[in-house]
Amino acid sequence: MHAGAGKVRQLPYPGCAGCASVSACPTAAKSQGGPCGGVASQLHQDSTPRHAAAAPHSPSSSSCSAVASCCSLSPPPPRGQEQQAWKNGIDRPIHDQALRAQRRARVPEPHRQERLEKARGAERRAEHKKWKREVAQWNLSSKLLAGIAGLWILATTLLLTVPEAHGLITYLHWVRWPPSRELTDLVAFRLPHARNIEVHTADGMLLKGWHVLPSHQVAAAASRFPLDSRAREEFFDEAMGRPDSRIVLYFHGNAATRGQFNRVELIKALAATMQAHVVTVDYRGFGDSTGWPSEEGLALDARALWAWVEERAGRGEGGAQVFLYGHSLGACVALELARHLPLVAALTPECSDAPDFSSFSPSSSNAKESAPAAPASLVARRPDAGDIQAGRQAKSVTPSGVILEAPFTNLSMAALYHPSALPFRLLPFFKHALILSMHERFPSLEYIQQVQQPIIILHGRRDRMIPFHLGEELYHTARLARLRERPETLEDVWFAEFSQAGHSNMYAYPQWTDELHTFMGSVEGAGNGKVVT
Repeated sequence: MHAGAGKVRQLPYPGCAGCASVSACPTAAKSQGGPCGGVASQLHQDSTPRHAAAAPHSPSSSSCSAVASCCSLSPPPPRGQEQQAWKNGIDRPIHDQALRAQRRARVPEPHRQERLEKARGAERRAEHKKWKREVAQWNLSSKLLAGIAGLWILATTLLLTVPEAHGLITYLHWVRWPPSRELTDLVAFRLPHARNIEVHTADGMLLKGWHVLPSHQVAAAASRFPLDSRAREEFFDEAMGRPDSRIVLYFHGNAATRGQFNRVELIKALAATMQAHVVTVDYRGFGDSTGWPSEEGLALDARALWAWVEERAGRGEGGAQVFLYGHSLGACVALELARHLPLVAALTPECSDAPDFSSFSPSSSNAKESAPAAPASLVARRPDAGDIQAGRQAKSVTPSGVILEAPFTNLSMAALYHPSALPFRLLPFFKHALILSMHERFPSLEYIQQVQQPIIILHGRRDRMIPFHLGEELYHTARLARLRERPETLEDVWFAEFSQAGHSNMYAYPQWTDELHTFMGSVEGAGNGKVVT
């Protein structure tokens, strides 16, 4: 507030004379016609009577000193929200509410009801649209579930009634994954120290696979040779035939190919952590191999792969250490090969007498019920004179051990406990009908009683495909058979439980490396293992 002669002025904010920025003398500003000059002049006129009794002074000097003192004491102008509040005034919200109340009061009552009805109608239409969307989503979900259930029932019916469909559902060999990669393109699978191999079976099938070198000096030496050169092939064969080499024959499970991600990673882990030559093929009908899969055909494929490895591993003095590694369905394939190979091992020059194969028939009545008999062409027989003569001329390469990852007792039990069979497990007749309808048996429970090599079983507690108790049953059956027939080899049966592992990721756990290192080292050293519970 400024007091004049008979007049009171309201300034914009306290302490300012009406000029926001005074940088020159108000008298000079007045002479130039600026706003400051007018303010200074008015201040001079208003303050003249007040200062008349004081010491005389010039009008210009008193005006300048008054404005200078006023502006020098003025605070800076407000900013942001304070400035906005200053412009609107303290009573602006109250004023706006009063205006809105007056406008509502002027609206006639019928118009107000009409607006309310429109708002309620829009709300009802929005709720109806939301309800229609929910119904459409529910219908789509129910149709999808009905379609899946229909396919489920159809697949189960075909499995139980149509023999031709049994192979398609059991093996799933028509599934190709990854679909866009050529299986012979080793660079795409990041296998630079590997080669493509071809194996011919006894019945004329062509199997294609890989031979991966150990990840140490051998792999580094192989990089000196050009790809697909004859010198490189000879180097791979020579490296496999060294006496200190370790070889793993890997048999994968059903579905897809050897190029599936978890299988490629497992092969890399075996080559890197176990320092082993890893040899694997796709079974007939899988991947880029020819033919159609069957139980007898997969057994012939395993024997052909063993013959291919034996031809190269038996070149060195003393031979290499060869292990059979089977996963899921491949575990049964490895067991069948392991129980078949003692025939050849017993016919070497170091053995003068043929083994007694009478103990190869399972003596347990439960085993006979749960694991049906194998095909006639796969049953072990007593060797004749021709076999003995052929065996004496053969190289003495035998499996050092058998590694079984997520095995099952037989194919019927694996199908019964598969997640897809969960709705049918409650039916009283389903189990019996499933066992009778299975044309492929894969009786691992019978095969493991005939295996003489050290065995380690790896099974994960979180396996949703093959239940953990099937692996335990296989382990106890093997120990019982050895206790009854070969008590000195009882400690050659191992079992390793993985509390966190599932069906196909066991290689990612440090325990997997520790168990295999201990098992292989014990087998290669003392020849006896231990039981890991």
